Amino acid sequence: TFPFSVVAALLFFFNWEKHHSVLRHALLRRTGGMVVYGFVLVCAAAALAKPFLFTELFKNVANSVPQPLILLQWASIVDWLSFLFEIMFGIGVQIYLILMVYSWVRGLNFTTRHLMDFAIRRFSYVMKWTALGLLLSSLFINLPLILVNFPVVLQAAQSENLALQKHFHSLADYFGPETFFHFVDYVGRPVMAGFFILFSGMQIILTFHSESLVKAFKDYLHFLRKEAWSVAGWLFIAFFNFYILAVLNGAMKEGFAEDNGPAIAWSLIYPLLNAFIGGWMLASWVCLYKRSETGRVRDEHWVKY
Repeated sequence: TFPFSVVAALLFFFNWEKHHSVLRHALLRRTGGMVVYGFVLVCAAAALAKPFLFTELFKNVANSVPQPLILLQWASIVDWLSFLFEIMFGIGVQIYLILMVYSWVRGLNFTTRHLMDFAIRRFSYVMKWTALGLLLSSLFINLPLILVNFPVVLQAAQSENLALQKHFHSLADYFGPETFFHFVDYVGRPVMAGFFILFSGMQIILTFHSESLVKAFKDYLHFLRKEAWSVAGWLFIAFFNFYILAVLNGAMKEGFAEDNGPAIAWSLIYPLLNAFIGGWMLASWVCLYKRSETGRVRDEHWVKY
């Protein structure tokens, strides 16, 4: 969601249309304390600081100025906290779109502001599931990228303790910078993608039913047992569409020269196509889930996506 998350953080601190107040009240009511709300504030502040911090880094790189280690370390931490806010902002947008699709399908009247407030209240119920996703992304993606900028840990190999020296030498050999990036690309991101695909129904269940995490998990397993073929068909169609779009994007990038008119035009068109397919699949997912709840899936020969 970057860089839109920067605008969202700015509006968040300005209490745009009092949405900040709604979120604060909902989090304090559902989580029972200031810890979660304070964590959201810290992540939002990091999202605001991220563009300025990385602009300074890019200026130094452009001027061939060596990067101070402390600046790289703080940049990695700010990037991590900003990334968490970007995830929370993205999940909030998804909840809003889920409720908007449901309102359209049911023919309900709503205003953008009231639906946004309702989505924010629903977000407080999804927060426990969101926290699990934030924890996994921190461990599998952000933590390795942060550790790359803290070589002082590996420099403990200079210790006079021979056993400790040998131990840290092995860590330095094993956890080189390339290994961290390799872990993120080939282990962290696939694990995260598989996790969110496998438990893709948890968010929509919590959005509509405000259940506990354990109850929502049981309901999700029941939903999978009842609609396994329909869910598999939906996943196949989603994969097929995004795969075709990825192939098309790769072909366009190879076919166009860099920084010419068609390349710039395609760079603007591709995110719109990606968003269109994502919105279409999200809408079809809401329809599939709600038809399953009412038993109407059995009345169809095939789920109409």
